[in-house]
Amino acid sequence: MILSQKQIEEIAAAVTEDFNKFFFGTESEEVRMARATPIDQFARDYLGLQVSFARLSSDGSICGLTAYTDTEYIVEEKGVRRTLPLRCNQVLLDESFIRQGQIKKLCGKRRFTLAHECAHQILYQMESDEVKQCCNRQYSARTAYSLRDLKTHEDWNEWQANVLGAAILMPQKEIDLAAWYFIPEKKLTSYDGYFTYRDRLSLRAICAQLGVSQSAAVIRLRQLGYLEDRPYFICGGNKSDKTFCSSHSIKESVVYDTVLAVVQGHIDAAMNMADALKQIDDMAWENREIEKIKAKISFQEEIIDKNRRLKTGAYEDFKSDFISREEYKAFTAQFDQQIKEASDTIMRLTSERNSVMGGLAEQQSWLEQFRKYANIKELTRSTVVNLIDYIHIRENKDIDVGLMHCDRFASIVEFLRERQEKEDANKVIRFERKVV
Repeated sequence: MILSQKQIEEIAAAVTEDFNKFFFGTESEEVRMARATPIDQFARDYLGLQVSFARLSSDGSICGLTAYTDTEYIVEEKGVRRTLPLRCNQVLLDESFIRQGQIKKLCGKRRFTLAHECAHQILYQMESDEVKQCCNRQYSARTAYSLRDLKTHEDWNEWQANVLGAAILMPQKEIDLAAWYFIPEKKLTSYDGYFTYRDRLSLRAICAQLGVSQSAAVIRLRQLGYLEDRPYFICGGNKSDKTFCSSHSIKESVVYDTVLAVVQGHIDAAMNMADALKQIDDMAWENREIEKIKAKISFQEEIIDKNRRLKTGAYEDFKSDFISREEYKAFTAQFDQQIKEASDTIMRLTSERNSVMGGLAEQQSWLEQFRKYANIKELTRSTVVNLIDYIHIRENKDIDVGLMHCDRFASIVEFLRERQEKEDANKVIRFERKVV
């Protein structure tokens, strides 16, 4: 028998309503608090099930069993097999639920397990006689399944029992009442399993009121529309290594809005730069940038010359026994590394010089690319890939956004600033001369 979510909810509503009349009597019209389903009485007095406890598995993976006819359940531990008799209309729960020190801790899990086995019995009674007679397994083990795991009829039975058990343990009417009392905003928000302090208190109150675990409550609240999931960023370094950084997190929406604002400002600045460069002489730009690059190259060449001299001096000290072989190797490695870094920098600066020699036209062409992102209202993959180099989120939730081509941007900004300062200075000089 394959049931839809809606059908299962209807079955749960009908069953719980009938049980409530049996257990609580006729309900008054007075406003009341949400109440937990007395699942033990539901199983024993309403369904007529016998509930007992036993060790069901060696690793605790089996939480509960129920039988539709008299049968036996075999437990294998360390190569030794033992048999548990399992009677018709009996539910066996794992003994860990009543172990000293575990009763309160596992209360929610025990109640859900029992509700799950009750659901199996209800669903079984709804099957046709033919299906009952052809039932291959005479007992059902409590197991959790995801939708993608539901490949067989037996798997569907388990999933349906999970859903029906949850609906019996947490009827929609009771969830509605609990939400009215404990969820001020009428909806909880989960950020990848994390909750705000207020939502966490609300969730704890609901769990205590209904006698369920947090995991069961979260699934049920999400199912009934009282919980929404929102992406949340947490520190990946800390998640993999608790000694690295701290367990800080931040809402995706905050990161999104911040990055979008930075990108929008970046685009506006680029377009203003492009317009400003159109008013400037090509040679003024080219000469200024080339001179700056020449100075940087000259500085890196001095670093190379200095480290080569130091390397030669270290060799002479080694030959004269002033330093050991190990010290010589360490000094040489250090000097070689600095020479390499300086050489790499010279190569990069040479490439920049060649680019600058294209004049303002090349800079304007590069800046004009930003016009296609003008008036951007949302971030797209293309925008992020083409414009953003990195995003760093600090422990205090400050967000650093590194933009592509930031060095070129800085160079143009500095050039325009210097031009403006020169123009302002010339205006002052001309004014002073006129006054005189």
